[in-house]
Amino acid sequence: MANDNFIIPNPPPIPFGTLAIAFAANLPNTPTPDKPIKTSALGTPVYSNLVIASGNYTDIYGNVINYPSIEVDTVLFNINQSRNIVKTPIQGLDGTVKEYISDGDSIINIKGIIQGANGVYPIGEVNKLIAICNAKCALSVQSDYLETNNIFNIVIESYSLPQDMGSQSQQVFELNCLSDVNYLIFENQ
Repeated sequence: MANDNFIIPNPPPIPFGTLAIAFAANLPNTPTPDKPIKTSALGTPVYSNLVIASGNYTDIYGNVINYPSIEVDTVLFNINQSRNIVKTPIQGLDGTVKEYISDGDSIINIKGIIQGANGVYPIGEVNKLIAICNAKCALSVQSDYLETNNIFNIVIESYSLPQDMGSQSQQVFELNCLSDVNYLIFENQ
């Protein structure tokens, strides 16, 4: 039995995307868009960068070796967090008993591009990166993305600097790193 007093009017057509904008405008805590850290040499906004601070270390012969700082504006990070867990098998129990010991090192993969002037290979910046990669110590780093994961020091396990076919004014690189924590060791006497 139909009720003639109840009529659903046809709504007016809404332009595509208007509903989402209207809905977002009515949310109480609508997040603001991310602001770029700075503008790159090419005029594009930079949202994630990497700064490796300069420093020095002493080699096995007692020589102090200095390495420069570098700032890379085109960089992507991939962080994996390991955990130190002791697994103990118990007779008659399927599986193992797990005991959390501590968090392990963060495993960090950094992919980036060192950009040179148009048509000019960035040899000076690449040499800086090679000197940093060959440093035999932990490196102090600054990056908003790494800081959100409480990473302020890294150790480079391996790196690659492949040639990029058809490109002359840039150098692609990849760093495989571990996080490092500064600590003090005290001797009990």
